[in-house]
Amino acid sequence: MSEPARLPAESDSQPDEADLVAASARGDQDAFRQLVQRYQRLVLRVAFRSMGDTSLAEDVAQEAFIKVFRGLPNYRPDKPFVHWLHRVVANTVTDELRRRRPVQSLDAMVEPPASPEEGPPEVADHHAIEQAVRQAIASLPPRYRDVIILQVFHELTYEQIASALRLPLSTVTWRVNMAKRLLRQQLLDNGTTPGREVA
Repeated sequence: MSEPARLPAESDSQPDEADLVAASARGDQDAFRQLVQRYQRLVLRVAFRSMGDTSLAEDVAQEAFIKVFRGLPNYRPDKPFVHWLHRVVANTVTDELRRRRPVQSLDAMVEPPASPEEGPPEVADHHAIEQAVRQAIASLPPRYRDVIILQVFHELTYEQIASALRLPLSTVTWRVNMAKRLLRQQLLDNGTTPGREVA
């Protein structure tokens, strides 16, 4: 019995990303649909980490892809598309955080979420910290807010942030450190004890 014919590798059957981006920039909706399918899980994951709510995450993802479609004619392909996508999603997340939603997950920037064993006072304190951190992030100057969102919610390395924002690595490092310092100071000034990881 002969062996089955080898299935084509994924790269053999998948359209080239650069071709999809170029076609989408010309208004090809089928090409853009394929781009959305390729990156939908990534965008939804980042949006959920940022918003802490599935419904809000879906709204953010939808809005981000609308912005991507409208902005593609201005996209410069000298940098990876995914880095530009991260930047668009980060801007969309920023808008939503400022508009209506407490932060639900800041990883190393606040204490871990309240455990089921914690009573009402502890849960209330935890929500108060979330609210204070949300307000602190929203009030940061954009140059600091953007790098923090890309680092915390998008889980980008400093190098990837530098590529996404078209900044020198040293500038990104300085801005992240400054953003954490400003967050910590603002939380202390407001009478909120920041998480031990805020530096």
